[in-house]
Amino acid sequence: METPPRDPPAPPLPGHPPAETAAASPLAVIVGAAVDLLSTTAFQFIYDVMLAMRLGDGGAFDQEQVERTLGLLPHRLTLYAAGGGMSVLGGFVAGRIARRNELWHGVAAGFLSVLIGKILSSSTPAVVSLDAADKVMNALATPLTIASAALGGFLAVRYRRR
Repeated sequence: METPPRDPPAPPLPGHPPAETAAASPLAVIVGAAVDLLSTTAFQFIYDVMLAMRLGDGGAFDQEQVERTLGLLPHRLTLYAAGGGMSVLGGFVAGRIARRNELWHGVAAGFLSVLIGKILSSSTPAVVSLDAADKVMNALATPLTIASAALGGFLAVRYRRR
């Protein structure tokens, strides 16, 4: 029996390699995770310093007052939301560097970011005990971080196609 002729493969999108060379880019994943972790850390540091300056009197501040204030729900939610935004940025950067399979690279960067974050946080002693809201946010942190990074990868796809 004779096989029917096949259509020629579609040409690749402009600026993208052909499908046979479209492999995963470890560099994109590593850089995306680094952007996520470093930007989250930088934001938290700046936020903590600004809060300490606001609570301080003439340059001196009470460490316990800063810890109590950071423990309030609005401050924690601000830090969680900023961390999610930085995960979107990390996924976007991973997708833009890879220039192919952007969504996959965003997810991989988010997963690597979570993995590194879990390793770093397991070696750091806890300063305060966790209340119910913190336990819920810790349970949601892994899937939300990966989903946020996937959103960044999706935005990289949208950016490429515009």
